[in-house]
Amino acid sequence: VPDPRPTGRAEEPLTRAIAELWAEALGLPVVDAHADVLSLGGDSILAMRTIAFLRRRGHRVAFEDFYEHPTPALLSAAALAAPDHPRPRAVAATAERRRRLAPAQRWLF
Repeated sequence: VPDPRPTGRAEEPLTRAIAELWAEALGLPVVDAHADVLSLGGDSILAMRTIAFLRRRGHRVAFEDFYEHPTPALLSAAALAAPDHPRPRAVAATAERRRRLAPAQRWLF
């Protein structure tokens, strides 16, 4: 099974920038490039901040990308590989995302 983590040097600055954004937002000293932001307490507010952060830098990303690529390394790779036009979302993948709960939702239920 191939390692899904990006290894190219092109994404390193963006990976670091995302990790720093998440560390600051979550009140952590650092966030590892392969740390799952959802397990660290990331939520929809952080998702919106992250997507806005990436869009201001010219990356074509969607809100769902935060949940589909929940580590700085994966999200930066997805942002750098994003096509010029938004990609269609698969119906099955959309249904699966709806079933997943954010950390705050898991706590509530």
